[in-house]
Amino acid sequence: MCPWFESRWHHMKAKDLTSFAFFIFPHLEILTDKSRRPILAAMETELTEHLVFSDIPGLAQALDAMVEGRSQLFLLTDSKVAACVLPALIAESESVRRAHIIEVESGEGSKCIEIAHHIWSQLAESHASRNDLLINLGGGMITDLGGFIGSTYKRGMAFMHIPTSLMAMTDAAIGGKTGIDHDSIKNLIGTYAPASQVLICPQFLQTLPLNELYSGFAEMLKHALVADQDLWYQLTELGAITPSTIQPFIKQSLEIKKRICQADPLENGSRKLLNFGHTFGHAVESVFLDVKNPIPHGYAVAIGMMTETYLSLDISGLSVDQRNHILNTMNRIFSVLPLEKLPDFNDLVKYLRNDKKNSQSESLNFTLLAHIGNGVYDQHVSLKQAENAWQQMLIA
Repeated sequence: MCPWFESRWHHMKAKDLTSFAFFIFPHLEILTDKSRRPILAAMETELTEHLVFSDIPGLAQALDAMVEGRSQLFLLTDSKVAACVLPALIAESESVRRAHIIEVESGEGSKCIEIAHHIWSQLAESHASRNDLLINLGGGMITDLGGFIGSTYKRGMAFMHIPTSLMAMTDAAIGGKTGIDHDSIKNLIGTYAPASQVLICPQFLQTLPLNELYSGFAEMLKHALVADQDLWYQLTELGAITPSTIQPFIKQSLEIKKRICQADPLENGSRKLLNFGHTFGHAVESVFLDVKNPIPHGYAVAIGMMTETYLSLDISGLSVDQRNHILNTMNRIFSVLPLEKLPDFNDLVKYLRNDKKNSQSESLNFTLLAHIGNGVYDQHVSLKQAENAWQQMLIA
């Protein structure tokens, strides 16, 4: 059963919060898949064409201009973001003040069909139209859930993202993937639907607990491992993982994700590179979800990247030296990982077999590494090879 749900108007006194933002304005284009059905996909412009720096008042001014002409505004957020970020936006933005605030409990447990049902009902009761706007303010859970709501309500209403976590800023809010979990399986139900705008304010990182900062940092490392060797060394040589040390690299990491998604919006080819660490990572995350003890998504991805680094040695040609370097670096950065509590391989099998990337064959489909900065996708791995890699990771 999913957590509680509530919707209410907020009238809160704002606290001072200074920030800057950069905005991404995707274009939309109708593509066609193999069955000839129209599919909405994101064809984004270059990031630097729409880069704007601003404090919170400037962000609010830009937001107010973007929503001009919208009859009704709805803002989806979670209980933590509502307490630490939303007040500043309410104080500065007329649009946020007039928006109907839909608040859900924070955490992955809210990314489920029951919560989606409540939000659809709330929109319907408010007579929301396709021309109204849904603003998704929060981390990856909110951008995934809100994007799914926006892409399905009345077959698609306009929505935008204001990501507040590092995970959402560099990964979840970009590229048009939406989804909810089902039967403890991550993102089993979802769509491809891009936000009309994404507003990124790195100062929001100051509100994050340390585990959420590290969770997002894992995705930045993934981008570097599959596509940018120089970024890998820049990130791994940081003296400390803090909002101020990470901030200069957010745009660079985000641009990797944007570039890959532009080239392959529907994940028929090169976008699969972004799945490195996610085959094992999603399986691990699903096991923890199933026992009602969720771990941060980035922690699961870090565990997945370590396991898939072992596979890369045997299957995709990663050198022993680079394998050892990656593993030693990941162990140093993510010393907080719950490695002693990881599940047995048998507990992972049903989730590995149910991974979205698999075809009808018996093998598992992985993205692996040829070397640091060069990922390779569609690497077919037997269940026995996957088990061996998992056992190596556990005893290392």
